Amino acid sequence: MMDKRRANKLRSKLRRPEFMGAFDDLVEFTGLPWQRVCELIAASSAGVGREFVRVSPRDSVEVDLFYRCCREYLFLNSYRSVWPLMVTNKKLIKSPVLDFGAGCGNDTLWLAEKGYDVDYYEFSMIQREFMEFRLARRECDTVDVVKPYDGGKYDPLGCVDRGYRYGAVMFRDILEHTARYAEILERVVPFLAADGVMLEHSPWHRGSESSSDRVLHVEESTPLSKVMDDLGMKSISVGVWRRK
Repeated sequence: MMDKRRANKLRSKLRRPEFMGAFDDLVEFTGLPWQRVCELIAASSAGVGREFVRVSPRDSVEVDLFYRCCREYLFLNSYRSVWPLMVTNKKLIKSPVLDFGAGCGNDTLWLAEKGYDVDYYEFSMIQREFMEFRLARRECDTVDVVKPYDGGKYDPLGCVDRGYRYGAVMFRDILEHTARYAEILERVVPFLAADGVMLEHSPWHRGSESSSDRVLHVEESTPLSKVMDDLGMKSISVGVWRRK
């Protein structure tokens, strides 16, 4: 059990502006005492890895189901501050934005505060419900929560064909979780506007990460640079891509 001093220190940190009010939102959403929420956040990183090992998904469908249902990610992603890469490249980002695999929505809410129209997309059902709760609390009408369905059937990429082109697409800590990352990019990149940008951070498993990351992250089987080159994209800085 976390002692009160450590819990207070964690709560104070998570109440800083760069966490977009996620801590208080999470306490309200779950109905749990704030001290218990602190304990769950502190344990969530190792907990995700343990849950993955316990479930032991066998193929891509089961991997998708794991990420849709894993409770630990709700607490882990609430501890994710606004993405510095997005902040430093704000001038390159134009509406509408697709925040793909957006987790608890801190980046999405930051963009909304700055006046962007955002499509929030997340595999995880519980995180998606949490985001809908957060948006309702703020009465935010510039964010659409899009869901992985197409024609009434589950389609993990069914969200992207919205009838318009995105000024920016963001993949933060997403591609390294699936061996099918090339397929994701092949589906999503065509919906990027001609002058749009893609922001990406993918810590591939190369043997130097924590034990949890070694379990959850895949190898970069095909270099991302090769996949992006084949899709007509070029790197303009670390983590930022644009059409050639």
